[in-house]
Amino acid sequence: MAMCGVTALMTPSVAFGTTGTTPVPVEGPQAPCGTVLLSGSSWLFGHGVDSHSNGVDQYSGNSCGGLGTGSPRVLYGYGYQCVELAARLYHALGWGLVYANGPASAGQYRYGAKYIPEGSPKLQFHSVASNYIPVPGDLLIEGGSQWGHVAVVDYVTSNVIATVEQNASNTAWHYYFVSNHHITGGYDPVRGFVHAPKNHFTNAPVPNDDYETVFVANTQSLYSLGSAGASPLHGYVAPSTTPVAVDRPNGGYRVAYIGTNSDIIVGDFTGGLDTRTAVLSGTNIALANTTTGLDVAFVGTNGDVVLGTADTPVASGPVHWVTTDFNVVASPATTPALVVTPKGPQVAYVGSNGDAWIASSPGVTTDTGVIVATGTSPVGTIRGNGDWEFVVTGANGHVWTDVKGVTTDTGVADAVTSTPAITSTHNGGAEIAYVTPDHHVATLGALGAHLWTNVTTTTALSIASSSHNTYEVAVNTNKSQLWLATPTAVRSTTLGLRAGTPPTILAV
Repeated sequence: MAMCGVTALMTPSVAFGTTGTTPVPVEGPQAPCGTVLLSGSSWLFGHGVDSHSNGVDQYSGNSCGGLGTGSPRVLYGYGYQCVELAARLYHALGWGLVYANGPASAGQYRYGAKYIPEGSPKLQFHSVASNYIPVPGDLLIEGGSQWGHVAVVDYVTSNVIATVEQNASNTAWHYYFVSNHHITGGYDPVRGFVHAPKNHFTNAPVPNDDYETVFVANTQSLYSLGSAGASPLHGYVAPSTTPVAVDRPNGGYRVAYIGTNSDIIVGDFTGGLDTRTAVLSGTNIALANTTTGLDVAFVGTNGDVVLGTADTPVASGPVHWVTTDFNVVASPATTPALVVTPKGPQVAYVGSNGDAWIASSPGVTTDTGVIVATGTSPVGTIRGNGDWEFVVTGANGHVWTDVKGVTTDTGVADAVTSTPAITSTHNGGAEIAYVTPDHHVATLGALGAHLWTNVTTTTALSIASSSHNTYEVAVNTNKSQLWLATPTAVRSTTLGLRAGTPPTILAV
């Protein structure tokens, strides 16, 4: 268990229930003590302070930085616990003292983050029951039975409160979700918000053309790259496999990958869960949102197409992991694609005859008749108009689409060794990214066709579209570097990727 307050932070106690497996939380690589996970210039309109890693003590009640007593101070409390970030920020901005001091009856927990309202009387406290809408810079206070937790609000939308924290995230970000004035996603129940009278920030519109890229670094670690920079996520990814991620309708994203123990790991940007379910060697997985959680399509160790379902978000628990064998055999070394419709899942896979098949439930399958290029797999999306669409590279070297059972050869030539990518668009259609036979990046679809002649060494790619009908392509080159491309600009991130592994890009 992890703990946070003036001295510690408490993470959620999550009970997991499954059919025949016992999922366990996944801990990822920790940055060294004091490493800046998020720079102050990257949040709170550029007026934030750096959020640091608590090193090997991350998520624990220990403080790798000790107690700040220097003059001038570097730390404002125990570093790098959650309260230290809030106290340092308020000191830097001249907003007042942040201090936790509960009743003596609370015992050792009286100095936990949950008692910041009691220890900071010159700041204004708004109970969660008051339906107060926080503004950037406010402190979100979690309660619970022990230390509690504090995070700093960065921005607010109609259904998301995005916060920055210490000692509770490898990225420094934490997202809370709001529905009918009910806040979820915390480590403990949200108690309320602390506001500084000198804080004059307001809830300005939040840009919605931000993209997040999830990828395997050349260190084999799972990473994300967004507007705040690159940050490690949880866990290490099995060799020759690819992580997948999908954006959540109410903010943030979910992620799934195959761990180094060959098990499927499901999670989000805050943590992961080992499902204790293995996949067939040489295959990957597909991921899609459901109304309550997530679905994962994969090839089981028996060679069959299997659907795994986590019925609640990982961070909310309890999580029930259930698997359903579709009783159809997939071609070796291929990966199914998955979309979830209001009527249920649709899974596209390469059958034992080499054709693309589509299954909706165990034993209910349709052969599209399209022969898939050897070594490639289908991909899919729910189009902006609600239809599902799958895309494959045909054995004839063309991009093929299947929209609700209607199969079309686009006539567009792509590399027969590379799987294309697809994203839904807000004008009702979908946009497809693919690698040309001479290894350029190209797109076609509802947002038009484009060719990047200056990206010539592509090995794998992904595409995402925003609500403004813009799109961005994430590319892995033959030098194992991450490039990002829009129709008007191309840039190298200088980040090293694992060779041949496609990144996953999202509009968040």
